[in-house]
Formats: sequence, structure tokens, C-alpha cells
Amino acid sequence: MQGPAATVLLVITCPLAAAGFLFQMFGACATDGGLEKMGFYNSLILNKQTLAEYDSDGGVFVPCKYCIPEVHSAIATVTTFLNTNPNTSHWMEAKMQACKLNAQRFWKDTVQRTSPPTVRITPTKPENPGGPMTLICDVSDFYPMPINITWVKNGDPVPGGTTSGTLRPNGDWTYQAQLYLGVTPSPGDVYSCWVWHSGLQEPMKTSWAPGLTLLQKVKISISAVVLGLGFIFLLAGLISWKKSLSDGYAPIPGDSYPEVS
Repeated sequence: MQGPAATVLLVITCPLAAAGFLFQMFGACATDGGLEKMGFYNSLILNKQTLAEYDSDGGVFVPCKYCIPEVHSAIATVTTFLNTNPNTSHWMEAKMQACKLNAQRFWKDTVQRTSPPTVRITPTKPENPGGPMTLICDVSDFYPMPINITWVKNGDPVPGGTTSGTLRPNGDWTYQAQLYLGVTPSPGDVYSCWVWHSGLQEPMKTSWAPGLTLLQKVKISISAVVLGLGFIFLLAGLISWKKSLSDGYAPIPGDSYPEVS
């Protein structure tokens, strides 16, 4: 897996007395690439202030650096006790093994889980026909978070029309993002929204083209009416010509014609 570390959290909260103090033990399993190399982190927290942290590389608890002297002195005593206690290393090793075991069980359903995006382009209605308008590329239902969205006009990327996505969670382990583009479309223009995501085998391309203007619709309507009338007159002429042939030849008496018996 590339990107941020995959993390599994374990939090134990212990309220102290009735003075409004809150003590927490915060545990996390983290990895940057796979199941082979994992780290276990443990923190002791009092009222949102970290008092001590477990260094998995050194195998020891480290007291806070920026505590007030009285607190630092007290927590240093606690960390010294933990680091010299032989049970601490066994306990932390057990936590590490639990991290690896649970990661193997849930790896495909968490870290390797993907959901391909759905893409649609929504145009806003311009204030004036043929005037400026905004296109919205709505990308939704994708996981994991990293995604790239690009606007393309007539096959060429639009300058400034690329974003890594301003993401919003949907609340169901998926995300959504919108990319806006201000345009003044002309007949024949084609705008496309290209999306790259790990859940896709190839970029997803969704296109939009402007419809006909009012003037174009009027011209097409008039042309259709004229074409229809022309066809009607042509059909009537053909029918009349065919009918005249079916009536036969009507001779006119005179020297130029033979006698009809």
C-alpha cells in the first residue's frame, strides 16, 4: 500500500476521581507497506496531553519533552518503572503479535479495499442564452481517498482544470468530490471529466456537449417545414404524372393522324 500508514487503534479510557481528570491509554498498529513490517505505538494521555509514548524501535517508553517540570519528573518515574519491568517487553511483544494477526484477518477488507467512483457532469443554467455557465464534475462513492480529476476540452486538458480533489466523507467508508469549470460553450465543443482512481482499470471519461441555441432551433424548424412542404409537392406531382399516363393516348382528328375505325 502506498500513501499514509494503515492504522488500527485501541483506546482505553479511565476516568479519575471526580475532579474532571481523564486518563487514556492509546494504542495503534501501523504499517507503511505491508504485513512484514509493522510498528506498535502506545501513548499515555492525561486530559488530551501526551505524557509518555512507546518507541517500538528502541523498545522503551519515552516521557514527554515539553511537560512542565513537575509533570515531567513524575512521568519520568513512571516510564523508568515500565522500562525496567521485565513484563513490559513481553506485554508489548504480545501487542505486536496481535497487530500482525488482526492485520492478516482484515487486510483485504480494510487496507486493500477499493470502491470505484461514479461520475456525472451537471451544467448550471446560464443567465443569458449562450452566455457563461458552470459545469460541475460530481465524483462520488469512491474508496480509498486518493483521486485525480481533470477537465478536458475538445481533447486537450484545460489549464487549471485539474485537482487532486477536495474530498468529503460520505459516512460509509466512501468519499465524494466536485470539480467546477466556468465555460462559455460554442457549438461543437465537447467537455470531458477524466477521473483516475485505484479502483479503476483505466481512467473514467464522462463527456458533455452544449445543446442547440434558440436561433439554431428556429432555423432547423423552418428548414424541416420547408423540406416537408417540398416533399408533399413532389409527391403530388408524381401522382399526377403517373395518373396522366394511365389514362392512355387521346388522338386528335386531322391530316396528320390515320383514320380511326
